[in-house]
Amino acid sequence: MTHEERKLENDRHYVAQWLLEAKRRIYATSLSAVSAFHAGSWDEMASRQAQESRDERTRKQYSSVHDFLMKKLYSKNKSITNMLVLK
Repeated sequence: MTHEERKLENDRHYVAQWLLEAKRRIYATSLSAVSAFHAGSWDEMASRQAQESRDERTRKQYSSVHDFLMKKLYSKNKSITNMLVLK
């Protein structure tokens, strides 16, 4: 067997080993996903994501209300300041 043939054989062996490892990892990941589904983890994850989404919407609403109130307060203070300066 020549050097080139041995190198090609080693490359084939390496690729075959890599594919077997990739298949094993995919299978293990799929198996853990299925077991998580049966354990109810997906329901918990969906519930947690829904809660985070609600929290984000609430935070945005509070932020916009806060901004609105601060603008009103600023404009009131500005008009009061203007009235005091004018007198």
